[in-house]
Amino acid sequence: TPAPTVAVVTGRVFTPDGRGLRNAVVSLTDSLGVRRTSTTSSFGVYTFQDVPFGDNYVFGVSSKRYRFSTVIRSITGDLSNFDFLGLE
Repeated sequence: TPAPTVAVVTGRVFTPDGRGLRNAVVSLTDSLGVRRTSTTSSFGVYTFQDVPFGDNYVFGVSSKRYRFSTVIRSITGDLSNFDFLGLE
């Protein structure tokens, strides 16, 4: 069986006081500028399937109420608990 070459990235988006934030849009942009989005569930959970290994991705979160820091992350395997905390 060949080794997997794609990952699952999942995590949660939180308000500044630590509650899950629903309907936030998490974006994942690869080095070619291809952007994908995932909208958080009522508990703030998001998931991206089939993320190719070996690239650096820019992760961002957009929300009507809160600001979030942008994160650049290299993906080399499945990534869970990749969480974002809103800024005041």
